[in-house]
Amino acid sequence: MGWTAAAPPQPLEGGWDNHLWRFSTADGRSHVLRMYRGYGPVATAKAANEAAAMECARHAGLAVPANEAVGDVDGVPVFIQQLMPGVPVVDAVKRRPWQLASLARQFGAMQARIHSIPPPSTVRRLGVGEIRTTIDDGPLAEALAREARIDTFCHLDYHPLNVLACGGTLTAVLDWPGAAVTDRRADLAFTETALLRIPLPPSPINALLNRVRRRLHHHWREGYRAEAGEFPLSPLFQAASVVSYISDLEAAVREGRGWATEADVITMRSEQQRLMKAAGLMRMGPPPP
Repeated sequence: MGWTAAAPPQPLEGGWDNHLWRFSTADGRSHVLRMYRGYGPVATAKAANEAAAMECARHAGLAVPANEAVGDVDGVPVFIQQLMPGVPVVDAVKRRPWQLASLARQFGAMQARIHSIPPPSTVRRLGVGEIRTTIDDGPLAEALAREARIDTFCHLDYHPLNVLACGGTLTAVLDWPGAAVTDRRADLAFTETALLRIPLPPSPINALLNRVRRRLHHHWREGYRAEAGEFPLSPLFQAASVVSYISDLEAAVREGRGWATEADVITMRSEQQRLMKAAGLMRMGPPPP
């Protein structure tokens, strides 16, 4: 990439889609090196979409890392980015629990500001049924195709690990490879599922953690509504989000990754059925195997 580090780069935790390192240059500035885990035309297109989405968000005044260099190494997309201050919102709440309500409201308001950005022509457009995984449930897919409004700039991986905070204030929104113009209700549904429904790792304090999650969820909704004037989530889009996450959970259980169990998959399927019933799309009989 033509850059020289003043000292050996240090690996960073996180980065589901990327390998991450922190490094400094001779002028004393700190940067992040992000290397995609995939390669080839699909990864290249994804990286180009991410760069366009980040530029759009920065142009609108959002706190987003500047892309200081974008390229590839042997077909693998690589970004060199400005290092943003702060820690993930989850860690900020752990360190200062009394800031939970304020940070969660800011978290919701920030998502509303993303949704208020005029949809850019440089960012891909996606139907709700193809955001994370193709939804092949006939009634659900048909309802989404019929009711979705593909008219809003969305992050689509907006959760408290992808937003930084420092000193009680949000400082950056990270990880934009999934960004697209789609229905904002889908973006809200994915965030809600990440906040409330993703299985927690085994812990004796999970009852407490679930109460914390519910408080985050409550104040996130408050913040979004205060900024946008409404909170337009509905069971149809909640069901679509759960279906997408079920696919991820099943793969994790099958491959022995993480802490998810078959019982977690069954719980999520039951939640899918409940939401589909609320949306008027309930199947007869038990959840699919």
